[in-house]
This record gives sequence, structure tokens and C-alpha cells, in this order.
Amino acid sequence: MKSLLPWAALAAVLAFAPANAETPAPAATSAPTATPVEAVSAIPPPPEGKGQVVFFRSHSLGGAPYAFTIKDGDQPVTKLGVGRYFVYVTDPGDHQFKVRAEAKDELYIEVDPGETYYVEQHMVMGMFYYANLAPSSESAFNAMKLKPAPAAH
Repeated sequence: MKSLLPWAALAAVLAFAPANAETPAPAATSAPTATPVEAVSAIPPPPEGKGQVVFFRSHSLGGAPYAFTIKDGDQPVTKLGVGRYFVYVTDPGDHQFKVRAEAKDELYIEVDPGETYYVEQHMVMGMFYYANLAPSSESAFNAMKLKPAPAAH
């Protein structure tokens, strides 16, 4: 038979606790409130007459051992490992970015001069892992602590 002692101790504590105990209100402070600091981009603007695409991959362990080459048309751009990013400076115009593994994924971007675009590479589980390219944002990129990736050879 189990002991009833723990339950009896709890009942005794609750019986003597004040029924309408109030928590004291926190003391008012006269400290100034913080003003938001404008976010500073980790990526400088592209060179004059060029645009750029920032490819990045989070620290997610899904598909961690895999790194697939991202191509602009048939030209290799980079291979992103876990927690890496690459800034691809390019001429303005239409670009077809591809990554091929078990499945093929493509992302079309019309690059404008002076603009920076953010593309996140997600790893997706199929029969094996494969890469998916998705438009993203500067704030999503800045929220991650990433290291630069090398250019593809």
C-alpha cells in the first residue's frame, strides 16, 4: 500500500494558505524605455549596374550531410552546406536557378539592378533528401548566424 503522507502534507499546506493572498504589484521604475534600433543588413548593396541573390541554408540537421550545387542556368553558382550562405552578384535580367538531386527544383527571378534578393534552400525528405529553393526575406536571413559558402567550381 502506498503512503498517504505526501498527500496529507499537501493538504496541510493548502489548509493554512490564505484564501485571498495577493501578489504585490511590481514597483514602478523610471528607467527610460528602449528605442528600437534600425536593423543593419549584413549584406552590402550590389555593385553599380548589377543585382545580387543571397542563397542561404539554415542550421537544420535535416539533410545535414548533403550539399547540392545551385546553378544559374547551366553555370554552377555555389554548393550550400548547413548554416551557410553565398552572395551571387549577377547581371540584371531573367535568371533560372536550379538545384538537382533526387528531384529537380527551379526558381525564376527577374533580377533588377541595385536589388538584393534572398533565397532559402530547404532540405526536403523524399526517398532521400533533396533541395528546394524558396524566396525569402532579409529579416529571415539576418535572424540566422551563417557562415559564407565558397563559389562552385
